[in-house]
Amino acid sequence: MTLDEIDYVICLFVRAARVSIAAGFSGIQLHAAHGFLISQFLSPHTNRRTDDYGGSPHKRMTLLRRLVKELRAVCPPPLCLGVKLNSADYMVVGGLQQEEALEQLRWLVECGMVDFVDISGGNAEAATDRLRSRLTCRMWFDTVKEHANKTQS
Repeated sequence: MTLDEIDYVICLFVRAARVSIAAGFSGIQLHAAHGFLISQFLSPHTNRRTDDYGGSPHKRMTLLRRLVKELRAVCPPPLCLGVKLNSADYMVVGGLQQEEALEQLRWLVECGMVDFVDISGGNAEAATDRLRSRLTCRMWFDTVKEHANKTQS
C-alpha cells in the first residue's frame, strides 16, 4: 500500500465507525487479529515495509495507533472502543510472537483510549493454525494477568 492508500483506508475505518454509531451501535471493535489488514501490519511475517509503517515492532504498530486515535475522536466515551488482538500468529516461521504481542497490549492499555482488548490468536494463512489447547490459552492468560499486575503496581 502507498501512504496515500493507508490514509484512505483510515478514512474508511472512520467512516464505518460514524455509520455504526449513527445506526445505533454503542461502540466499535477493531479487528487486529487473524491475518486481516491491521494484523498484517502488526506481524513481522507479513509486514516487510521499510517506511514509518514497518521495520521495527514500534513502527509496525503505526497503523493501529493511528486508527485508535482517530476512531476514539469520533467514538468518544461513553461509546465503547475495543480491539481484537493476536496473542501470536502461530506461523511456522517469522510470525508475531507472544513478547511482541504483549508490547502491543501494553500500548493499548497505557494509551487510555481503549475500553477493552479481546485476545485471540492465529492467522488464516497459517497451515498449522488450529484452536490452541486449553493449556496454551491458560499460559497466555496467566502471562497477560502477570503483565497487567506489573503495570498496575
